[in-house]
Formats: sequence, C-alpha cells, structure tokens
Amino acid sequence: MRLPLSLPFFVLSVSAGVIRRASHPVVASYVASASSPGLQNVPGRYVTTIQLNGHDFRVAIDTGSSDLWVVAPPDFTYDTSAELPVQFSYGTGTTVNGTTGFASMQLGGYTFPQQAFGNAYANEVGLGAILELGLDGLMGLAFNALGSSPIEQLFSDNGVAPVLGQPFLFNIFDQTPNQNNFIAIGLSRTDDLETSAVASFTINELDSTYATAIAATAPVPLFPGNNGRWSVLLDAIFVGDAEIALGSAVPTTPQGKLVALMDTGTPAASLPFDMWYALYSNIPGAMFGYDAETPVFIIPCATNVVVTVVIGGVSYPIHPLDLSEMVPYSDSTGNSTVCVSSLIPFPTSDFDALFGDTIMRNIYSVFNFGGTVAKSPTGSASMNLLSVTDAQQAVADVRSVRIARFTASQLPDEYVGVPEGFELAPPGSTPAPPPSANANGAAAAADADPAQGEGYAHGAPVPNVGTACPR
Repeated sequence: MRLPLSLPFFVLSVSAGVIRRASHPVVASYVASASSPGLQNVPGRYVTTIQLNGHDFRVAIDTGSSDLWVVAPPDFTYDTSAELPVQFSYGTGTTVNGTTGFASMQLGGYTFPQQAFGNAYANEVGLGAILELGLDGLMGLAFNALGSSPIEQLFSDNGVAPVLGQPFLFNIFDQTPNQNNFIAIGLSRTDDLETSAVASFTINELDSTYATAIAATAPVPLFPGNNGRWSVLLDAIFVGDAEIALGSAVPTTPQGKLVALMDTGTPAASLPFDMWYALYSNIPGAMFGYDAETPVFIIPCATNVVVTVVIGGVSYPIHPLDLSEMVPYSDSTGNSTVCVSSLIPFPTSDFDALFGDTIMRNIYSVFNFGGTVAKSPTGSASMNLLSVTDAQQAVADVRSVRIARFTASQLPDEYVGVPEGFELAPPGSTPAPPPSANANGAAAAADADPAQGEGYAHGAPVPNVGTACPR
C-alpha cells in the first residue's frame, strides 16, 4: 500500500545581494518546500516582497505568466472602480479566482501609482504550496501581449482600456522606453535545498557577481518567437559523455533540436517521455517503474553524473543534486531511503521541454525585452545565459552534502536492491508498459499544459513511502 508522502515545511528567508541603483533595491529569497499531499516533489519558491498601498506582500516570481495576484487581508483597502471577476489559469489545469483592483505598487525603489492586480479568494487558489509556504501571491514577469494577460484581456472584453491592466514590469519599462529594458534572475542554491538560499532579481541592472561574465555572452534568440513565451532552441543534452537523441513536435524546429521554455516560476523541469527515459536510463544503476500509471525513476543517491544542456552552442552543466529527491521508503525489510527522479515526462505543447527551477538554478538568466519594449516576443527580445554550476565542484558536492547526511545518520540507509514494481533500466532499454492497458508512457504524466507559468507540480508517487526529507 502506498502511504501519503508530504514535503516538510520550511519558511526561511535570506535576502539576496544584488547590484542596483541606490534608489531601486530589489530583494529576492528562496523559500524551501511546504507540506503537500502525495509525492509532488514541489521544491520551494523564489520570492520577493512588494508593497500595495503600503502593505507588504510576499510573492513568487514567475517568468511563465504575466499578471500579479495576491490574497489580501480583510482590512486591505484598494481601488475597486473597475472591479471584475478574474480567473488566472495555470499548467495543471488549476486556477486562481478573484476580482480585479488597483493599488499603488512598489517593488524595491520602483513605484507605479495605479497598478492593476487580482485580489484572489483564499479558498480558490488552486496552486499547490503557494499559500502553504506563507506566501501571499504570485507576480508574473512574462510578456503581456493581449491574451497572455488575463487582466488586460478582461479589460479589453469589458470596454476598459487594456493598458490600464498591463503588468507592473511594463509600467516600469514604459518610464524608460528608449533604453535596453531587461530583468535578470539568478536562482541560487544552498546545499541540498533544505534551507533558504540567496536569489538575485534585478530590473535593468545586473548582479555584480555575474555582471562582467554575462556581458560577454552572446544573446540567445527566442524560438519560435511567436508563442508568447521565453522559449529557446535546445541544441543537445548529454548525460555524462552520452548524448541523447532529440526531436521536436514544434513546427519549423530544426532537426535534432528541442524548444525549451525558460520558466523561473515553475519548480519542475520536464522533457518528452522518450527523452526523459533516455536521460535517466543513462545514469548507472537507474531503476524504472510506475506508481499506478505514473512513471518514475529511482537512481543511486550518490549519483554524480553531470547532465549538460547545450543552448546556442554553449554548455550548461546541471548539478547532480538537481536530478533527484531523497525520499523515505519502507517495505518488509524495514525503513530506508531512495532517491527519485525530479525531472518528469510531460506531453509537448508549443514547446517541448520546460526548464523550471530544477534547471534554471544552474543558469544566471537575463530576459531582454529590448530598447522598444517587446510586449510579445518579437523584434529585439532575447535572452543571455550564464552557467553558474562548476561541474567538478558539483561532483564533489554530492559526497560533501548528500552522502554526508547518511554518514551523520540523519536518514535511514539507502535501499539496497530493486524495489518491488521497479526494474533496472540500462542505456538503450525500452520502458515497461504501465499497468493500465489504456495508458501509455507519456499519458501517465498529466493531460494539462504546464506552460501557463507556475502551478506545475511534478514528481511521481513511489510505493510504500512515508514523509519526504529535504533533498
């Protein structure tokens, strides 16, 4: 029997050190995982604090969606002159419902006097862990072409000037229309992500740690450039020295490449099923199985294989600790620990791969809207990417961070053998079919589009697991 598994609850914040104008400080932090039913493997969020009419709200930052919503306290007062019912839809088919309003908004030293936002109903926030983490909402940092911003679309449909509903970021950019407007985000880590971490989020400025190096990188053009997303071409994926075969379902994509969505608001990362299976089966000792119809890998907790993604001809190593989550496991032999896959398979959409925080914390990213602000990904919009993971140091981290936890007896010993319902999955092997005759490998992941920004839970239940530990 599978027991419900929940992730532990931590609400810790450490302010990020960033370079900025003295009048425009923007501070970000990482919040570790909250409790959630099932083996969701939902890591923490990267958050910043905004002020609406002088009231502080801690919000997750999300480059996959456009609008701002918060759950305001009962005594919060704001402008309801254009109050309309609004719904924000996210990747797993979940929604956030509320009403529109206006308030003076401040982020660091940036202020806009009449910012549109959604005041969400607390009992209608369908995004896992947002409120459980003690956060108040979510701020979108994506493009705001009509149709990608529910508030702008709602205003347009109801005779209200859409520009009144445009996201905060674009209200700030409109104040400096002739300069190169961009945001820069660095999603740092601490050890095995069991505590909070520094995170860097700046508007029209660069983190001093990366400023020189990122300035020397070549811009990465968006692809296909007409899907309203921060998506780019992925040239290759290596698991150690082994290259896995790529193929795209997105029209016009060059042969042997993938379209990857770069999304800081999604904790997960996903690949099409065949490529996901190829990635994990190239890790020595990998075991594949299903929980019900949900596919999952178990890999050795000491895995130090470095996965490398190649974008624009540049290699970006992924830390081995980002490939799996540590999970308690029990069977007739007793209690133990297994490490389960943190990347998941997911059907394609108008992109193939989703690079959420699992991947993005290995890359310092500049999202460039261009001199004439691109409200949809056209013209001069592009990205600059900088690897922040040293592959050799990452391999050393596995022993100094993760394996040290076993040595210190913080966790039960790692399971030895092949758990019931799993089988060894060597490179080139073919995945076993799921238990259901009507299912297929990819269908086991989900039937929703993860691309609508955040709200994309990931992971797979493992039989006989208890309460999850920090990774």
